[in-house]
Amino acid sequence: MDVEVEEDKTSSVSLLDRLDYLSIYPNPSKGKYTISSPRVNSGKITVISSTGSLIFEKPFKGEAIIDLSNVKTGLYFLILIDEDGSITKKLLKQ
Repeated sequence: MDVEVEEDKTSSVSLLDRLDYLSIYPNPSKGKYTISSPRVNSGKITVISSTGSLIFEKPFKGEAIIDLSNVKTGLYFLILIDEDGSITKKLLKQ
């Protein structure tokens, strides 16, 4: 039995391009982060804890500053959702 598998390389390149245009700094931080993604005109950013609890959520248009000074030290996840899909990146709170 012969099986042929075809790889879809388009989505891989697209995902890498999307990851490149989302910038988070400083990371790690003691609480304040600048989120920048000039290609996003309308979206939403969400921060969740490593256990899945919602920490922060707000509309997003290109750039935002978020303040996590009031949360515990640890690993968090920032999710950017826009018309093209979503991107998740790690945030390290010192």
